[in-house]
Amino acid sequence: KCILTCAHNLFHPRLASKSDWVRVIPAYSHATNTAPYGYKDSTILIYPMKWEESVLNGTPDQYYDIGVVVLPSYDMHKRIGTLFRLKYPSQHELIFNTGFRQHDYSFWYSSGKVDLTNSDELITYDADTLTGHSGSPIYSVQAGHYVAHAVHINGKCPNKGLAFTNDILTFIYKIVNYYEKRVSNPNTDPNA
Repeated sequence: KCILTCAHNLFHPRLASKSDWVRVIPAYSHATNTAPYGYKDSTILIYPMKWEESVLNGTPDQYYDIGVVVLPSYDMHKRIGTLFRLKYPSQHELIFNTGFRQHDYSFWYSSGKVDLTNSDELITYDADTLTGHSGSPIYSVQAGHYVAHAVHINGKCPNKGLAFTNDILTFIYKIVNYYEKRVSNPNTDPNA
């Protein structure tokens, strides 16, 4: 399975370097130091090359701030499930943001309204966010289902998320489909 995040979690603008690996720990509790679902490390970290190029040129382009972490084995999702469908949001839709605060890893939750007047790719919202929320989903609940609309990329007022436009969804699904083929058939030609 793949986990969506923002590219700046994988290739940091200030450091101008790529992470070597990421550890995924669902439902981790810093207070009790417990990981009820275990953890997975991944070295398969994917983001648009235009993100890296823009960072190296000194002007990180938030329109490419999307990343995918591919887990090396797919057994973890059987225990935690698949949480979201992906869909572009509606104007003034009530959205939610959840994430872990960076300095103490405490879990935070907020809600607010979407504003789509700035651009199609970047949505803004008035839900509060904190350092450490980057890469978390901006989502709503529709007919009892969680629906993700964007990945949180910027907490400066106004808060911004990179919306799941057709281009972003195509980028995500190409990666997911390629790695699902690799798992079912390890000899899959990456150029096919």
